[in-house]
Amino acid sequence: MPLPPSFSLCPPGLEYLSHLDWLLIHQKYEILEVITSFETANKYEVRNRLGEMVYFATEENNCLMRNCLGTLRPFTMVISNHVGQQVIHLVRPFRCDGCCCPCCLQELEIQAPPGLPIGYIQQLWHPCLPKFVL
Repeated sequence: MPLPPSFSLCPPGLEYLSHLDWLLIHQKYEILEVITSFETANKYEVRNRLGEMVYFATEENNCLMRNCLGTLRPFTMVISNHVGQQVIHLVRPFRCDGCCCPCCLQELEIQAPPGLPIGYIQQLWHPCLPKFVL
């Protein structure tokens, strides 16, 4: 897939997103996870409307975090383009879950290129519903 023209405001490696209006994210499962429910590092394929691979995402953390902390686990999600260049890092620290802990709400830092924060997703406190702000 050829690279589209670059825009000065677009971080390197994200040029594809300027031409797309649709993405499909598909999780890849390991056979060990399917058979034993033992949580392995999550991997995702990001494809365009034609089914062409645009990005590949891999969760980075350790086995203990994945299997003991479950959905609350901290992680770094590394998103690479089709040639293996890392273009985005999503960094989520460990946070509590529940309406009675408004001081430890969920947050995620978006870095593009990796190491340069360009945005955040933060949970807003609500007694019943999870609400997030970008």
